[in-house]
Amino acid sequence: MVRAAAIGFVVSMLLTTMATWLMLSGTVHAQQGPRHVFSGAVRNAGDDVYFGKISFLDMSGQEVANVNAAAGRYKISVVEPAGRSYSGQAFQITVTFGDRIYERAQRVKWQAGGVTVLDLDFGAQAGGWRWHQAPSQDRRQEDRRQEDQQRIEQNNQDRDRRMEMDEQRMKREGEESARRMEMEEQRMEMEQQRMESEDALRREQMKLQSDRQEREGQDRREREQQQRESQDEDRIRRNEMEQQDRARETERREREGEERREMERQRMEQEAEERKERMEMERQRMAMDQQRMGRGQPGVRPVAGEKPTGGPGRGLFSNNKAGEPASGIDNIMDPGMLTIIGIVLTVLTTGMTLFKGD
Repeated sequence: MVRAAAIGFVVSMLLTTMATWLMLSGTVHAQQGPRHVFSGAVRNAGDDVYFGKISFLDMSGQEVANVNAAAGRYKISVVEPAGRSYSGQAFQITVTFGDRIYERAQRVKWQAGGVTVLDLDFGAQAGGWRWHQAPSQDRRQEDRRQEDQQRIEQNNQDRDRRMEMDEQRMKREGEESARRMEMEEQRMEMEQQRMESEDALRREQMKLQSDRQEREGQDRREREQQQRESQDEDRIRRNEMEQQDRARETERREREGEERREMERQRMEQEAEERKERMEMERQRMAMDQQRMGRGQPGVRPVAGEKPTGGPGRGLFSNNKAGEPASGIDNIMDPGMLTIIGIVLTVLTTGMTLFKGD
């Protein structure tokens, strides 16, 4: 992938270089080089010249620019061709008028971007000018042919120099492109290494994070398991303790019930013994009372003409008079009988209470 990207980058750089070279070549051919513009009047002995050719010659005598006079004036641009330098060079001005060629003795200096107004006033009597006979038609054609040949050779030389300069420039650009391509390949390799390193580091970090999360999950599950086991153990212990408490409470209640029943049984037995003793004592007392009644008690006298029908007992609600016989209700209301009835009621009440408690 990196090599394909590098190849694509090289191809794009070559295409860009070729397009730039073509644009620059077109610009060089479309645009003219630096120039110096000369203009002014053209006169022959003070008279305006309407027909004539103004030429500029370099140091070798080769014509570099020419223009025809029009309405007594001229305007010419001396352009520096590619591959040559006119800076500081002096040019000779000639005026071809009729069959004579007038040469200006004083040369003019060329300056890139310069604009010079220079009047050309020549003639036989004009100072600073010299003339010679213009060559014949054949000679002019030969001279023109030679000039054309020289111009062609000069153009070829200029073209060769431009091509050489373009080749050198393209070579430099190719070397520069190769260096840039090499630097780009190195940069892309470094970028690839950096990306691989970052990817490896990211994978390592993800693995470490995954391991850490797994350990944390395992620890959390173990803690939860331990917590559940501890809760289960606590619940089991609480249940056991509650069962033990209920068992102890049940045992305590049973023991208290047994003790209470035992105490109640002992109390009932004791009360029964006491009742038996009281009944026995009451029976003995009644027997003694009956014996006394059978023998007759001292101080008790029967009423005259009546025979006593009962014992000498004294009732609580009847037998108010001494010696009056006692009735059936008097026997019930006897203190001994009332005591026995109370004991019986107490025993019945206690038995019913114990029965309800059980």
